[in-house]
Amino acid sequence: MNQSETECVVDDRLAWHLDNWRKWMHSGALKGLGAPGKSCGFVGGGYNNDFDSMCITADRQSAEIMDAMIQSLTAVQQAAIHHRYLHAVFRFPRGNYAEALLLACTKLRAGMGARGLV
Repeated sequence: MNQSETECVVDDRLAWHLDNWRKWMHSGALKGLGAPGKSCGFVGGGYNNDFDSMCITADRQSAEIMDAMIQSLTAVQQAAIHHRYLHAVFRFPRGNYAEALLLACTKLRAGMGARGLV
């Protein structure tokens, strides 16, 4: 299985979400043990976010959803996604990398609608 066969499953929307997830993973947003840097609270004064901050928030939420979807894959499929998009080094002694990546992308694409990633 070559890269063009894998790319046919990764359409533009899935590619965007995986790239957004990759940027989020490299952004340093995950610090410590996953505990949030701020506590929940109330904000007074009404709603005053500008369009850019709303887009940043939506991108972050999309990355978090994609991360949860990736975590739900099998270990070999997770490793294939991490290898392809995060350049993590994994060995695949019991599986074929290209097949694992193809299956992972197929599962992610199929689950995007149910998670609101359209």
